Amino acid sequence: MLKYRNVVSGLLLSIFTCGIYMIYWLYKITEDLKYELDNDNNPTLDIILMFVTCGLYSYYVFYRNARQVYLVEEKHGVYSTDNSILHLILAIFGLGLVALILQQEALNNIVNDNEDFIDPLS
Repeated sequence: MLKYRNVVSGLLLSIFTCGIYMIYWLYKITEDLKYELDNDNNPTLDIILMFVTCGLYSYYVFYRNARQVYLVEEKHGVYSTDNSILHLILAIFGLGLVALILQQEALNNIVNDNEDFIDPLS
């Protein structure tokens, strides 16, 4: 189930924890996409493979997640474009945090447009 997550909090926590929160955030986005699209994403395996491959696997994860965010947007009737190549380029140039922010913003827009989702702050 998609949940609203504050992007500013995620950005600040990622900076203050030297990227540890960013890994958790990527895990949660991947988990949300898994349940929303009912696919075989395995966020735990993604994190393990990112460490084993010294970060190379993360490029694929950023690309795949961006593509799946686009599919979720289509599913909910939100007009958007497929930005998966942009997210891949951002990840390659060390701006994976920016890609995460863009993905979370897209998911937050879906949550804001639908009453079916639960706001964790309420």
